[in-house]
Amino acid sequence: MLIAFPAMHQALAAGLPPAVRLVDPGLDATGAARCLRPESLPLDGRQARRAMAEMMQLGEQFAHIRDLSLLRTQNDFYAGTSLDIRSELEDRLRGGNDEALKKARVNAQTELLLAYTFEERQLELAEIESGVAAAGARFQAALGLDEDDSELAGLGLAGTAGSAPAEVEQAPWRPVLAAMLAFLPEDALPVTDQARVADDLAEAGLTLVPAEPADLEAWGLSPVRGPAFTAEAPGFALCGLGRADPGRPWLTAPRRIVYLPGEGA
Repeated sequence: MLIAFPAMHQALAAGLPPAVRLVDPGLDATGAARCLRPESLPLDGRQARRAMAEMMQLGEQFAHIRDLSLLRTQNDFYAGTSLDIRSELEDRLRGGNDEALKKARVNAQTELLLAYTFEERQLELAEIESGVAAAGARFQAALGLDEDDSELAGLGLAGTAGSAPAEVEQAPWRPVLAAMLAFLPEDALPVTDQARVADDLAEAGLTLVPAEPADLEAWGLSPVRGPAFTAEAPGFALCGLGRADPGRPWLTAPRRIVYLPGEGA
């Protein structure tokens, strides 16, 4: 099973081979055939959408949606919410078994929901920017002006007509990967074409080595348009942690990731 990371939208993973699936964090985002909703997600679609509504209501207090992720790591995010009350009742009926693990998995799904929503918002902003640039170009052409005309500066349009939109900002990749690993089977293979992943791994001293052609063929990634690299380490090391986290046992096992720099070209 090949899984894109950290991107969860088709527009941000368009360069990856078709065999690479996109994680649906529980919002029933089945519009793309590549979407995969892990069966082990603790929140179903209705609960996930309700959780997102509550988080977005809370998020109105923050200037940036990423601050919600920081808040979640510092506090019990669902404390006092309807989901927290229901979870507490269920845990009491079960005698409290696996309460900590369940909350950790809910937090992992929350991380994915936040990252998914952040991507969605950034893609919407990029589309708006593209529309503004296209409208500026049409306006410029209608007036018979070029980019250097002083009239554009007088109209406040200098440097905007026909300009490309800014690169889509994405959430930090390590928390997203750590959350994905909570729900992916151990034989799942996370795949990325983002250079920032390779840069961060190299900075952390984790070596990316060329992938063997036989491995690429076995994974269903052959042929690829350019070089392919792999890195293997315990999940916690790939995710930037110095040691195993007893509260997130899914990060203990060795995991392998694949980096396809040529696919994003």
